[in-house]
Order: sequence, then structure tokens, then C-alpha cells
Amino acid sequence: MIENSGERTMLFLVKMCEVHNCIDRNMNHQMTQRNAGLTGAKQSSGLSMPMYPWTGLVLGLGSLALAAPAFAHHPTGGKIPSNFIEGFLSGIGHPILGPDHFAFVIALGLVTVLFRDSLKKLVWIPVSFAIATLMGVGVHLMSLDIPAAESIVASTLIVMGVLLVISDRLKASMLLGFGAIAGVFHGYAYGEAIVGSEMAPLMAYLAGLLVIQVAIAGGAFTIGQLVKSFISQQSVTIFRYSGLIFGAIGIVLLGNTFAG
Repeated sequence: MIENSGERTMLFLVKMCEVHNCIDRNMNHQMTQRNAGLTGAKQSSGLSMPMYPWTGLVLGLGSLALAAPAFAHHPTGGKIPSNFIEGFLSGIGHPILGPDHFAFVIALGLVTVLFRDSLKKLVWIPVSFAIATLMGVGVHLMSLDIPAAESIVASTLIVMGVLLVISDRLKASMLLGFGAIAGVFHGYAYGEAIVGSEMAPLMAYLAGLLVIQVAIAGGAFTIGQLVKSFISQQSVTIFRYSGLIFGAIGIVLLGNTFAG
């Protein structure tokens, strides 16, 4: 079943790349026409930046999606961390090895770029998500059951993709609230890796989760700011296309949860 799911995932990603390349060609053609009255040098500088990095993002996250059953989202291979170092490394690794978590945090960092609020306010978007994941871990440790948690996590990635597409109608407070709610479900999924551990590795695990998620979102935010500063006129369009990509990845991962 996993092999069939992997084949469907790869086929879907190939199709997404074909669509992406078509969009890229259209954008370049439109920009060429727009700059038709300029000199050759100005035409060259006015062309849109190829979106090949987004193709790499699709293939990279898709590869993680294919490898997800093997990693099981646990850097220790499903072994419960037994000491502080193992707990911390497990906390660092889980959001990276889980393609649903990793893609969500990246998307969260990217969409934050599109708001004009002060940095002091925007920083609370990824921080509140990360803190909410710690609460979600606590829910799991209290043996409170959330049915279909993995499916819900994949669904949050689909919603995040939609939010990137409609970001011009989105308020920072709305993203803050959604991020906090989504964080509880992501944290519940994280909690599976630490059930039954002692207090020291548990605290280290939570610290690792907090650090890596804020770092990933911060890195995505920084890259997004650079893209926005270099190609400000096209940045919103590029972020919207990235929303389609993240949403598509979420759909694939959601399908994998049902395929088992």
C-alpha cells in the first residue's frame, strides 16, 4: 500500500512541476511584452525571476513525503528518548522529518512576510504556533484522544496554502489564531514520539520542538523578505503560487493518511 501511495505521490508531483513550468513561461512572456519598449539591456533586467526554487521545494518536500513511512517522523526510529540529548535531538528532528509539519512551518513563515505589521507583532505568529504545539504534546501525554490527528495535520497544510493564495484579504490576527489552533494538532502528533519518557528527555524534547520550529519559520520569513525586496512587484504572485504548491502537497499527504 505504501509503494502504491508513493507512486501516486511522485506522479502528482511531476504533474505539479509541469503546471509550474507552464506558469513560469507565461510570466516570462508577459514581462517580455511589458518591457517591449525598453532597450535590450533593460529588457534583460526586467524579466521575471525563474521560479525554479519552487520546483525544488515541490520535489524536496515530495521526497520527504515518499520517505515519511520509513522515517515515521521519528529521528530515533521510534525509540523513546532515554536522556536529555536524545530528547533534544528528537525534538529538533521531528518537525524536519515530518513533511506535513515542515511544510506547514515554512508556509507560516512565508505568509507572515505579506503583512505590514511591525516585526514585534509578526514574531508572535510563529511563536504562538510553537507554544501551541507544546500544549498539543501535553494533550497527548494526558491520554486525551484526538481522532484522525494526522489527517487533521495534513488538512492544516491545505488551509495554509489557501491562506497564502488569499493573503491580501488576510489579517495578522486571523493567522495568529489559526496558527495557534493548528499548533495544538501538530503538537498532538509530535507527542506520540515522547509518550512514556522520563522528565529530562521530555523537557529536552519540548525545548527542541520550540527552537527548531521558530528557527524554520524565521528562516522562511527571512528568505521571503529577500524575495520581496529583490522582486517586489512579483513577490505577491510568487507567494500565491507557493500557496498552490503547499496546498497540493497537503492534499497528497492527506491522501496518504487515508491510504495507510
